[in-house]
Amino acid sequence: MVNEARINPTAGDESASEARRNRLGRRFARFFRRVSMRTSLIATVLTLGALGLALTFAGAAVYRDLAIEQQRAVLTDYLRSEFGALRRDLTVRAQWLGEAAQNDAGLIAALGARDERALARRLGVLAQHHERLLGEVAPAQLQAYDAKLNILAHASRPQDLSLAALLCANWRAPAAKVAPGIRAPLSGFCLQDGLHYAVLIPLGREAPVGYLQVVMGVERRLGAMQAGMALPLELRMVSGRVLHQLGKWPAPDTTDEAIVVEHAFSAHERGRAMALKIAALKDMSDVHAGFAQARYFILFVAVLLTVAFMFVALVALQKTAIEPLRALAERLRGVRRDVQAPVHPVPVRGTAEVAELVVEFNAMIAGMRELRVNMDDIAFTDPLTQLPNRAMFLDRLRQTIHAAKREHRPFALIIMDLDHFKDINDTLGHHIGDLLLEQVAERLRDKLRDSDMVARLGGDEFAVLLSAVSVKQAETAARMLLQTLRSPFVFHEHHLDISASIGIVLHPDHGVEANVLLQRADVAMYAAKTANSGFAFYDTKMDQHYGTRLALLSELRQAIEQEQFTLCYQPKVNLASGRVEGVEALVRWNHPREGVIPPDAFISLLEQTGQIRNLTPWVLNEAMQQSARLRRMGFPVSVAVNLSVCDLQDPSLADTIAEQLAAHQVEPAWLELEITESAVMTDPARALDMLARLSAMGLKLTIDDFGTGYSSLSYLKRLPVDAIKIDKTFVTGMIKDENDAAIVRTSVELAHHLGLEVVAEGAESEAVYRRLRELGCDLAQGLFLSRPLSPEDLEVWLEQSLWGMKKSGKDKAARVEARAVPLRR
Repeated sequence: MVNEARINPTAGDESASEARRNRLGRRFARFFRRVSMRTSLIATVLTLGALGLALTFAGAAVYRDLAIEQQRAVLTDYLRSEFGALRRDLTVRAQWLGEAAQNDAGLIAALGARDERALARRLGVLAQHHERLLGEVAPAQLQAYDAKLNILAHASRPQDLSLAALLCANWRAPAAKVAPGIRAPLSGFCLQDGLHYAVLIPLGREAPVGYLQVVMGVERRLGAMQAGMALPLELRMVSGRVLHQLGKWPAPDTTDEAIVVEHAFSAHERGRAMALKIAALKDMSDVHAGFAQARYFILFVAVLLTVAFMFVALVALQKTAIEPLRALAERLRGVRRDVQAPVHPVPVRGTAEVAELVVEFNAMIAGMRELRVNMDDIAFTDPLTQLPNRAMFLDRLRQTIHAAKREHRPFALIIMDLDHFKDINDTLGHHIGDLLLEQVAERLRDKLRDSDMVARLGGDEFAVLLSAVSVKQAETAARMLLQTLRSPFVFHEHHLDISASIGIVLHPDHGVEANVLLQRADVAMYAAKTANSGFAFYDTKMDQHYGTRLALLSELRQAIEQEQFTLCYQPKVNLASGRVEGVEALVRWNHPREGVIPPDAFISLLEQTGQIRNLTPWVLNEAMQQSARLRRMGFPVSVAVNLSVCDLQDPSLADTIAEQLAAHQVEPAWLELEITESAVMTDPARALDMLARLSAMGLKLTIDDFGTGYSSLSYLKRLPVDAIKIDKTFVTGMIKDENDAAIVRTSVELAHHLGLEVVAEGAESEAVYRRLRELGCDLAQGLFLSRPLSPEDLEVWLEQSLWGMKKSGKDKAARVEARAVPLRR
């Protein structure tokens, strides 16, 4: 043995270790044999109670931290929103003064003549006008500059302020580098004898003849902001030095149980830019106290439940385990005393009860797991579409951003919004809208990769996260998603053709923060919706476009009053005779600065604001004048005018048209009214009533943009219309897309079966023209036939064109027929 141990010392170490393990096992066995089941159960219950209590406290702590962080996020957004509202309010007030100055002929003349005394008087009058108009104290200063931003005059409070003490004097230094090319207002904060907000506004109609700088004190308005928020506010420098306090701000050593949030903004001081912060504080001591009370209450309830459970468990153990085991032991002792005695089966319930306990415990754990999954589903899943909701998507987006930074891997974010979804909800009901959202979600989910993510952000807005994609791949994915929605959605008798608008941003090209990416994807999506382009990548120019859109909105009322609009007329040609039968009146805006603006840029704004009702009477008047003139010249063509949703909802529409027909001595048959499907389906009952009145007057009615997805056949057959106009999106694409061709063919056949005439817009080429004739379409309009013409050009076209009234269309038709095989009718 000695020699063997010397030869293999490892074997001796292994045997010694095994012996130690055996001794330790025997000690544990002896210990547990001395412990009764009752004691084991008590220890188990106490252990589980302590574990549950610890988990409860841990969960409560996590919930408390989440609640506090949520409060912090809400307070941050609230502070940012309130400060933004304050800045916008100051800008608007300054622009009011700018508009007043722009309209002050005396001030403009004095500015052009560099008359400093006259300028000072006019600025004083302007400040008094501001005080009377808004019921507020005049701004701190009004400063007038020439076109090169040299100071000419000022009006201050107090009046004796010298030029050397002008507020925000150096704020305009960056602007002076690009003068005199400044055409848009500039604004910013400056720090001089307190915080002020300065707005530099160009004056002059064609080109700036000078500038008006409005300087307004901010601290008083910060007081109003603090009163509205009901929270202490503090204005700080980045270094931490406090510039101004509002409200009761506690001492630094007492803010441990408070939330302090900050919003940074830039300001100028003595010609240099610097960063300032506005901070808000919310006392959370009550919340912390509430959590502390809840913790003690949970402790009390846990102890009480533990004691009660222990008592019940001991009683149950006595009945279900101890007594059966004692009976079994007694039976075994009897067998030992008399081996020959018959052995009767003993109902030993202990093993079964223990097994059942294990099963029930496992079931309980499974139930808790299922409950947790359900809670996660409720918190992070959209209940309608079963897609991830906004909260889960934001979390995934932030994780993707961190991974992209670490791995230098780009990704794309897509925001998709369904077009005209509100109209579907309003006309067909929310249950149809819900069914539509479910089917859209299913289609999107089926088209994406496992590594991608699609979520419903709310309403009809969806978001898609595409990992590891290039610009080209993101564009391909967007086209695929749009193509996925092109197939009709069928709900009972409703066949809906849905389109969508998509905005695309790429990380890191368009942003590196989740909120920035989402906001810019939204901007791109609305740009795509405005342009009707399907999808669009974010571009910084889009922000400028939205500023232009807002400017147009403010100028539309003046444009209507000054009649800055004109009408163009696009001919509609009968495909059988080859001659023009009518024209469509198309409105254009002759903007004094921007030139001719097409209707796509402003009609939607007019409809959104309701100002379309002010434009429609003018359009009807101009169209009827042109119709009467054409008739006098020997051109018996009808004139078509488009009506909007607002027009159909106007109860005086029929009376207005009747009055203008009589005033211009125009027969009702000479006037055609075009109404979109969405206008009818917005309020079908009211639309049917109004259309019946118009039809009874002898007017020709046409459903415009037919096939874009809003029609219900049950309504279409009841509408008192004479014709339908097929939307050009189907007409222009039918040469290459058989689906579009099928839609056009079906629309023509359906209309003819209903006794309706068919007009096709979008005849942009000879091939389209020929195909429309083959399909039996009645009328067509488009660039192949004629572009929209001014009234003068229209008269020349009617006189000289082969499609016109004075010459037969046979020559033109013969030339078209000669270039291809004969057309089928």
